[in-house]
Amino acid sequence: MDENVATGEEISHVELPTWADGDPWKFVRMHREALECDYVSAHLHEWIDLIFGYKQKGQASIDAQNVFYYLTYADAVEIDKITDKVHRDATIAQINNFGQTPLQLFTEPHTSRLVSRPGTSSTVCSPRREPMCLSSVNMSRVRGKHMSKCSGAVGFMDYGGEKHDKLCTLGLNCRLLFPEYYCQYGDKTGALRVFHIEGQLAAVHDGLHDGVITTACLASGTLRSGQHHWATVVTGGVDGVVGVWKVPAPMPIKKIELLRQLDGHGCMVTFVAASHEYSVLVSGDCRGRSLVWDLNKLSYVRQLSQHSQPVVAIVVNDSVGNIATCCTSEVKVHSINGMLLQTVQAAGCPPITALAVTPGNYAASSAMILTGHQNGTIQCWGHPHPHPQPHPHIHPHTQPHAHAHAHPRSHAHPRSHPYPHPRRG
Repeated sequence: MDENVATGEEISHVELPTWADGDPWKFVRMHREALECDYVSAHLHEWIDLIFGYKQKGQASIDAQNVFYYLTYADAVEIDKITDKVHRDATIAQINNFGQTPLQLFTEPHTSRLVSRPGTSSTVCSPRREPMCLSSVNMSRVRGKHMSKCSGAVGFMDYGGEKHDKLCTLGLNCRLLFPEYYCQYGDKTGALRVFHIEGQLAAVHDGLHDGVITTACLASGTLRSGQHHWATVVTGGVDGVVGVWKVPAPMPIKKIELLRQLDGHGCMVTFVAASHEYSVLVSGDCRGRSLVWDLNKLSYVRQLSQHSQPVVAIVVNDSVGNIATCCTSEVKVHSINGMLLQTVQAAGCPPITALAVTPGNYAASSAMILTGHQNGTIQCWGHPHPHPQPHPHIHPHTQPHAHAHAHPRSHAHPRSHPYPHPRRG
């Protein structure tokens, strides 16, 4: 349809309402805020009762004025038993015209969804070799302020706990793998060591990279394949290779199997982060570049806007898919599609060494960016609603690629490949 039948006007792009101010990002954000707000969450079970629940049929549907034409219900008529062709065709035409009511899934009232309460406290924990509680912080009161102080440089931050209300911090060259285990890397032996949070050494893996391992992360939680449980761990090294490994679960890891190596940086990989929810893997390097990979296909997707210094931390927001990258003095936030949304300058602070984003969704107006610093401080930065920022489109000179590496040994040994690196557009 090329024109409006009633007015004769040409039908082209969507015309946004006046309250969106001509901004499609604002239009989408406000809709998501409405859908994710506490009011909708508190009444979501009432909608389920009407569409899929006990108010779909019977006296409860009559009382709720939720009655539709009888042919819309799935069990109202059996088409195959209608022998008269005219009658059958007419019935099918009416069903196509009125549509169909979903199958009834519940016959009892659905339970209400738990709604978050404002002013909930969050605990900041800082395990070096073991967890240690530092302080209890009301996250709604610390926006834009110095939040806490660790005994040394902050190397990693992530939210944990059953309600994701605890900010866990680790020292340099450490990453949390599972709630009770973390890994350590970065020494000249090139080993990946796995520790229990109480300090016991659980496993040591050698020969994963040509040289020192510089970063590691858990790319997916425990998955099941047949009778076996396994998880995916990603590593990066000075050889410029991103290694994707299959590890048995639960911990401790007794063996590790290479699934694929991802080539494209051409220089030292400084950080890797992943989101199982959005099936993305992001790797940063010493030239300030961040590459996005498809976690399912293990293939290259795009390059994000570049930092002027090496990438020191990356985090993917599992709630909305935004990707935050940082160097020692700057944080950039990108959409899941690679558009630059926000830039935070931290020039007056000590060098950034770690990065985290508070859990939440589009309705969480108190969302913040957290930066850990070399002197052990943790800073909170306001995270206003992002807006697209112009940046040059990047055309890789040679597209990075994944290289499958089947190796009979449990300790696979990927090799470095000096591929030309993507150039800036």
